[in-house]
Amino acid sequence: MLRIGELADATGLTVRALRHYESVGLLAPAERSESGYRLYRAEDAERLYAVVVLRQLGFSLGEVRAVLEADGAGLEEVVRRHVAAVEERLSSLRELRLTCIASSGRSARRSRRRFVSFATL
Repeated sequence: MLRIGELADATGLTVRALRHYESVGLLAPAERSESGYRLYRAEDAERLYAVVVLRQLGFSLGEVRAVLEADGAGLEEVVRRHVAAVEERLSSLRELRLTCIASSGRSARRSRRRFVSFATL
């Protein structure tokens, strides 16, 4: 069993973050020591890892909770769908970028033509 500080050190999170995750129902200590320390099992650390990964992917705390409550078995599918959506968004942004670059080039050529025609007046 790990105490809260040990779990924080092992994950790179702060004790404050772990307490926050507990307060919003994402992580609960397996038990408490006689002196009141939160104690976590390996399964709790695995759940915390899932929380961290989902947060890094941009999921809100509510979305993380929903994924974890739907049994961790669906975690892979949720991540797979999220990655597919991100890849689709990136593809759309690349297309938009190319459109903007092409449009910018046409706009610059038109501006030069207008300038030249005004200069000849």
